[in-house]
Amino acid sequence: MIVRNRDFYSELLYTGHKSISSSMYCKDSTQRLPLADNSIDLIITSPPYVTSYDYADLHQLSILWLSGDTDYFKQWKKFVGANFKRNKCLQFDREIAEKIISDLKSNNNSLSMDIANYFSDMRSAFGEMHRVLKPNGKICIIIGNTNMNGIEILNAEVAAEQMYRVGFRKVEFIKRLISNKLIAPWRDAKTGKFTTLSNPFKKRIYEHEYVVVMKK
Repeated sequence: MIVRNRDFYSELLYTGHKSISSSMYCKDSTQRLPLADNSIDLIITSPPYVTSYDYADLHQLSILWLSGDTDYFKQWKKFVGANFKRNKCLQFDREIAEKIISDLKSNNNSLSMDIANYFSDMRSAFGEMHRVLKPNGKICIIIGNTNMNGIEILNAEVAAEQMYRVGFRKVEFIKRLISNKLIAPWRDAKTGKFTTLSNPFKKRIYEHEYVVVMKK
């Protein structure tokens, strides 16, 4: 990765793109962003993988170490994928999401609520992405499916349906093998929790990821 990042930086220097001005915003994509309608050419992102990691928890030490931002914890519950977030008004828009949540609710109500909040947040984020993207502008997301308590969590399919719902049009849907996932690629088939290679009840997760390309 270091070599590829160095090569990419060299390419930016060679082509003159490093001198292009840019702006950075730290904002909630489920809310209205400080961007005008139809103002963005391209969106590339990899949303949190549902039920994978609590990203707020995973990165808390790095955030504190690098920025010393103690207010970070006040924002924790607002993060997409935070496992104790509870929205009152949920909007999924599609049948796949509703079926997944219904199937999970019968044996793990808490988990079903986590996933319900995640799907609702992603629906809001896709709506905001559609607003700021220019006509015929493209969006590319990298996302993965998983399995919890014997139920397939079709994250990529739900995302694609939600994107259709807000007005995106399909360009390409690519399924590719993840050849080497170093961080927690196994779950316990009985508990659904992340586990180790030595666990006889382990089940490999995130064997594939999906690249979803759409345009406005």
